[in-house]
Amino acid sequence: MLAGGDNGYAQLSSSPICPGDIFAVQNKGDTTIALFDQYTTPETDRHHFGLIWKCQGNSFKIIHSRPGVGVIVENISRYEMEDLKFYRVNCSWALRQQALDYASTWIGAKYDYNLVNSVKEQALHIWLSEGELRRLSSSEFSYSENDRLICTELVDIAYDSVGIHLITPGGLPLPCGFRQAEIDGKLRVLQHGY
Repeated sequence: MLAGGDNGYAQLSSSPICPGDIFAVQNKGDTTIALFDQYTTPETDRHHFGLIWKCQGNSFKIIHSRPGVGVIVENISRYEMEDLKFYRVNCSWALRQQALDYASTWIGAKYDYNLVNSVKEQALHIWLSEGELRRLSSSEFSYSENDRLICTELVDIAYDSVGIHLITPGGLPLPCGFRQAEIDGKLRVLQHGY
């Protein structure tokens, strides 16, 4: 099932969705999210990310961070009416499981509203200082970890914990950073739709 890859990541053949895979929900007009979608690069239509925690028949338990709730495990049926994409990080199953184990240690952590506000403030500062409105990459934002997480941050730190850097180290884990990881071959689309 595994074949070597030139980029240090194992290349995987097609297989069903498994624990440690990533899900992403399409944005449907949330104004805060629209800021990220319209003014970040590379462009993406995905805004909410999480990890497949367990497979249960034709359904999945997921671990993710939601506003107002924080890091929780719940059934993916919450998003059954949404446009979902599933991704696999190009690494071994054992590393995916270790990343998932690390993510599980964050269950109960609060949602990081301060980080969301910081992104808005940093974007405005960059645009005002440059005198132009342009698309920003995740690496242009300053970022440091704390005891609260946004959804993309949970996925990023889980894989960082096993030495796989989906987002450029030091870069803010925004949805556009996951699109860049896909372009760079660090993850790939498994399935579009649920």
